[in-house]
Amino acid sequence: MIPPFDIFKWKAAAFAGWKRRLTWNALKRECESSSASSPGEYIILNQITGEKITIQPKSKRIVFQIGYEERGMKARAELLRRFGHEVISVTHNEAAKVALSSYHDVELFIVGHTAPEQTRKEMVAWLKANYLK
Repeated sequence: MIPPFDIFKWKAAAFAGWKRRLTWNALKRECESSSASSPGEYIILNQITGEKITIQPKSKRIVFQIGYEERGMKARAELLRRFGHEVISVTHNEAAKVALSSYHDVELFIVGHTAPEQTRKEMVAWLKANYLK
């Protein structure tokens, strides 16, 4: 039996992959896991009915990280970008406050662990006062 569902992935206006799935549940699982690690547009084709469903990628989540040492901040940014996030990195609290005047749709804040506890607490308190939804 030929599986009735095909999943086509489009990336940057080019065909990037194809998979075939037998059931709707398998299709849902595939789309969820694929879109988390490999963002792009997915087209699902039902081979029986010819119906096409297009799944558009969600807009990138903005992650804002305040780091206190360069190496760890770069590694964390690279990891987050691999999973489709837009990452904005700044060093130290004052730079963060200035930079955040330009960003309003931040989904996640990361405060690095290498600064003294009081410095981190001050930044978290400022973020709570200015960005808590």
